[in-house]
Amino acid sequence: MNIFVQPASTWCPPVRKFDSKPVSRCLKRLTWEDHAFSKTWRAAVLEYLQAHGNRPAKLWQVINEVAAESAPSDRSELRRNKTEILRAITELKRGRSIMRYRRKLIASLEVRSQVVPLDQLKGLYVART
Repeated sequence: MNIFVQPASTWCPPVRKFDSKPVSRCLKRLTWEDHAFSKTWRAAVLEYLQAHGNRPAKLWQVINEVAAESAPSDRSELRRNKTEILRAITELKRGRSIMRYRRKLIASLEVRSQVVPLDQLKGLYVART
């Protein structure tokens, strides 16, 4: 068993290189949590629906989660945020960005196209005879 343990008196942490981090040229897309924290309600609701698979979600679940993510200081601010989010959802519904599904659900009408690698599509194609 060859294990070398360096004495604690001679150990020093490794030196960190500052230029080793690659620079990303693509813009980072903000999440619904970021939009909710900055109180841009329309974008927060749309991003929430996109993040949850663009499936119908319960209206008040969306409102409560977005409002909770905005980090209100007290209950009155939380209630004010919820009414603002409800107004934003109504405006999105009138602008036909989202729709009411049945009575208690909302869904986004915006579809983002995702680039799917060709390897994943090879097994999906079925020839019709």
